Amino acid sequence: MNISNNVLSFAGSVAAQQQQGPIFPALNETAFNAEFRPIYSPVKRDQFADSVVKIPESIGRAVVRTDNNDVLGVVGKSYGIAQNQGLQSVVAEACENVLPRNYLQGIKLKETTSSNGAFTKFTYEFPNAAQPIKQMIRSLAGNHISETVLNFRVSVVNSFSGRTPVILQAGAVDLVCLNGMVLSNFDTEKRRHTSGYSPEVFGEFLKIQAAQYITRVQTWQQWAESQITPDQAETTLVAAGISPRLTKQLMEQMHVEVQKRGQTIWALYSALTYYSSHSSETFTVKGSSTRDNVAETLYRRSSEVARVVGSRPWAALTGRAA
Repeated sequence: MNISNNVLSFAGSVAAQQQQGPIFPALNETAFNAEFRPIYSPVKRDQFADSVVKIPESIGRAVVRTDNNDVLGVVGKSYGIAQNQGLQSVVAEACENVLPRNYLQGIKLKETTSSNGAFTKFTYEFPNAAQPIKQMIRSLAGNHISETVLNFRVSVVNSFSGRTPVILQAGAVDLVCLNGMVLSNFDTEKRRHTSGYSPEVFGEFLKIQAAQYITRVQTWQQWAESQITPDQAETTLVAAGISPRLTKQLMEQMHVEVQKRGQTIWALYSALTYYSSHSSETFTVKGSSTRDNVAETLYRRSSEVARVVGSRPWAALTGRAA
């Protein structure tokens, strides 16, 4: 991989070149390319006519989609464009190199964008990695067990506006309700968009996350068996920095989750992951009726949830319950 005029280029994946082995679905919605174009400013030359002057690249350049000429952002001279199709090739090769072989069948793709592609996210799910969670529901009529299924997934978050670095996520999704869980981020903040990505860069991270996936499932199973009170749940959210208004909404969602998951830490966690996965009547994305901002907002919500789950109040809750 190399940088030419700050546009990152990538080698194709081994699977694509050999047309054998795992099949990673090709990108569609996020497959567009982007390029730099100069910025011009109007200037009044005389009382009869206006003209334009070119803004120096040291001040800024426009990042433009080549398929529809939409401007995605304005960035500085050192910024480099990371094309999604290049990232897809790198991630596909990294997955093929390090994930367990049984994961690499029937791979599924999900793509989301905001602001006409200024923010993008594409996710590969691995159905063969599915793991069950048994949920204990206690009631006056007696106890019974329901089951949900979690699936391993790998996501790439990329922007063309300078708002985020390239981020590789390992996570899971609840196949029953499509709530997403973030296991860990490989945050390329230090690289931004100015240096190389390769299968080796991402591979070690993915290898560790895949190895830890079963351990995480075991932890979630413990949460599904750990009873808590509504007061404990609410106190934890407030102590973790959640606003009173959002806490109230999350407690209402937890009440919904309890009906199918039990009065457990898992139900509270599911309320949080529902919030980070859905623009719903309860958790409407502000401004989404007039702006294309749902995908980026849900990504930011997932970061908020990760902060809560990584907080001391959450550790105290899960430790006490254990």
